[in-house]
Amino acid sequence: MPPSSNPLFTRDRLPEGVTPATGTDPERFGAYRVVGRIGAGGMGAVYAGITDDGGTAAVKVVHSQFAADPEFRARFAREVGLVSRVRATCAPAFLGADTEAATPWMATEYVPGPTLRQHVKRNGPLTGGMLTAFAVGLAEALTAIHAAGVVHRDLKPGNVILSPDGPKVLDFGIARAADGTVLTATGGLHGTPGWVSPEQYEGADATGYSDMFAWGGMVALAATGRDPFGKGAVDGIIHRSRYEEPDLDGVPDHLSSLVRRSLSKDPDDRPRADEALTELTRGWSATRIIPAGTPPLDGVGATGTDALPTEIVPEILATEWTGISAPAVRRVRRPARTALLSGTAVVLVAVFIGGWLFVRSDEGPPPSNGEGSEEAGNGGGEGTSLLIESEPEDGTGVVEQAVDLVERAESFEAVHVTTGIPPADYSEVHRYTEDPEPRYSFSGYGGPMTLEWLEVGEDPVDTIYQVIPSYSTIEASEGYFRDSEYGRNLGERQGRNGFMADLVTLAEEGTELVYHGEQQVPAGDEPEIEGLDTDTSGRTGHHYSGTFVESGYLGPDDETEREVSFSLWVGDDGYPLRFERLAVNGEAEEIPEELRDPGDAPPVDAAGQKVFFLRFDEPVEIEVPDESEIEDRG
Repeated sequence: MPPSSNPLFTRDRLPEGVTPATGTDPERFGAYRVVGRIGAGGMGAVYAGITDDGGTAAVKVVHSQFAADPEFRARFAREVGLVSRVRATCAPAFLGADTEAATPWMATEYVPGPTLRQHVKRNGPLTGGMLTAFAVGLAEALTAIHAAGVVHRDLKPGNVILSPDGPKVLDFGIARAADGTVLTATGGLHGTPGWVSPEQYEGADATGYSDMFAWGGMVALAATGRDPFGKGAVDGIIHRSRYEEPDLDGVPDHLSSLVRRSLSKDPDDRPRADEALTELTRGWSATRIIPAGTPPLDGVGATGTDALPTEIVPEILATEWTGISAPAVRRVRRPARTALLSGTAVVLVAVFIGGWLFVRSDEGPPPSNGEGSEEAGNGGGEGTSLLIESEPEDGTGVVEQAVDLVERAESFEAVHVTTGIPPADYSEVHRYTEDPEPRYSFSGYGGPMTLEWLEVGEDPVDTIYQVIPSYSTIEASEGYFRDSEYGRNLGERQGRNGFMADLVTLAEEGTELVYHGEQQVPAGDEPEIEGLDTDTSGRTGHHYSGTFVESGYLGPDDETEREVSFSLWVGDDGYPLRFERLAVNGEAEEIPEELRDPGDAPPVDAAGQKVFFLRFDEPVEIEVPDESEIEDRG
């Protein structure tokens, strides 16, 4: 990729949602030096890569266990071949690949910007020329994808980035060839409820007309700010998309007919992508007022019928696509060695080891070029169809879907309990709500103090803290306060889904899970927390178990490994109900001598954690203090 005078990222300055590379990440793929991680999924990871001359890329890499599988390697090579054939203004450019490398990889253009869902949440629906340009851009991308013999199969709000140059359709690399070859999975229904066409639920293969059903829904969402078949329980969304009319109130007249035809239950009544593109570009050209003396477009009059629709798309975007800028980059703070602490702070570090260092930083759902969730940059992942209903034995797929459902839940409450770490068990309460605005609250109980913090806003730049000591040696805060230095001393913030770290690990690493069928969820040992109903008795879920290896849990420079055994229960709605883990290794669990106080309890042989998922998408109240009640410490 040619260098840019204003690169999208560098080694030391990365966009929000891209985490810095660590010592465990690869150093290079071909011409691309790895400087950050964009996201990961069950099949592979996506890295931020930069060339020696400053070119940037999103580099998709296959996990090692799949790279050793000749069949999967062949499917990945076929995916690369399909992606390389797509040439579109509104699809990421293919930059290169090596499918014969020890670790196969593919590089595509890195696309900066929010997803459609994020933009609509923050700014409201698209209007006027921006909406027209959005509809045109999606149709142009699908036209090119279909012309290359590919069916997308998973067009959704998380797979479209609103970049400064126009909308960009991602993840057509995880689609399938028109000849029916599945590239990244086998069996089952692929797609996201609400965007999957009705005929697919009846067993029909996905086609270009299925993609156009999703196109109509996407344009409706962009125009109205509402999903065309609503939100809520998955089965309700599926029923409405199969049997009820879409909500198109607010779609402007010049788009409503085309959108309605695209959302027809009968695929034969839907337009092809190239037909929709022709209709849109002709409509735009017919209404444009061209000043006298304006030179023709590529030798063809811009408003004339001789211009190809694909030739008009760049002009539409240059004229109508405004107000979108690339996300700002931030200076990378690379982890320093753990400082030695003394006195009462030693006890606090012991609690952090038990409760927090297992948790990964999360500034939003992890984005990717093909796996993951919505985020600025090459994001994706609005959700998937429910394997828990059709293929519950696919434990990895079920976990991936459970993580995705939690990531996009409009509200939740969960309790995360850590046991076996001296001096006491430790509980964390996590609450989130999007109504009336995004709010996330964390409260940590046990050990030397209760620590609370609030994050307010879609992408908060600061956090409000409160400290309630258990011991007189720890200073209390008179109320909530802001202090950026205090937050840095705590380490990286957990974010709204910190309690999901282990499930994310299972999904990312493709951990094998053993399925035990439907069983009663263990109950009776939930922590008693004032003001919170933690009773989960009487619930039944699909039970899974397995093991994974965990390393580096005592600090950024720790290389200790231990085996973790786990059990997971997932409800019929795809949401997790309960997660338990037990790590057994006396030497690994022993807190390093320099971090121990002589009065601490002796080392333990095992440490456990349990997450009780209490509720999703139900009203959650999170009170935020008035600004006058918050002390600003800098």
